[in-house]
Amino acid sequence: MSKLVTWRRWCCKIEEEILIPYKFNKLVAESYFDIIKPHLDAGRPATFHNWCSDNYAISILLALRKLTDNDPRVYSVRRLVGDIQANNRCIRRETYIRRYPSHFRCLAEENWTKNISEKLDYLPKKIPSAHLDEIKLISERMNGITNRFVAHQNRAKNKKYTIHFDDVYAAIKRLISIAALYSDLVGNAIPDDDSNVSDPTNWESIFEVPWRVR
Repeated sequence: MSKLVTWRRWCCKIEEEILIPYKFNKLVAESYFDIIKPHLDAGRPATFHNWCSDNYAISILLALRKLTDNDPRVYSVRRLVGDIQANNRCIRRETYIRRYPSHFRCLAEENWTKNISEKLDYLPKKIPSAHLDEIKLISERMNGITNRFVAHQNRAKNKKYTIHFDDVYAAIKRLISIAALYSDLVGNAIPDDDSNVSDPTNWESIFEVPWRVR
């Protein structure tokens, strides 16, 4: 199996198993928070709201950890970029541009020039190396929060850790952008968007009826 075929399969798995569930959870959670925002001072029901919020925080922290995981048994953005770095000359201008329909090849040329180089016909190792360093930095910074909030919480029962959703969102959004770049280069493009999902289930209707009849 060629490296490009392998990387395309990895991109598919990253999107299906990590990014789509993350985006769907984000969509549902943000809709839920909008609904309950006016009722956060509702007394005892706030216990349920806090439970929902904590579980959502855990889910997005685990998504971030999965994207930066370096275990050889998993699919992750970190492993994808690392393997491309080790085999950088498999990414070639000619192959990349030829993959586009003829009427989009000018755009492909522009993308190659913008993201890679106007002069080089292959991906230089320094580009994935820089992205790999960035991913490692995100991993070191954010996975420390994950460890404290999730993995090691039983050893720190009396400590409170605040999760700032915006910080986690920003880290995941950057990882999605890196994934989008390399997935485009290998031929299985992942959207550079952290919200490109929809929910046809109308789950909010559960709030339109009483949950308990007294």
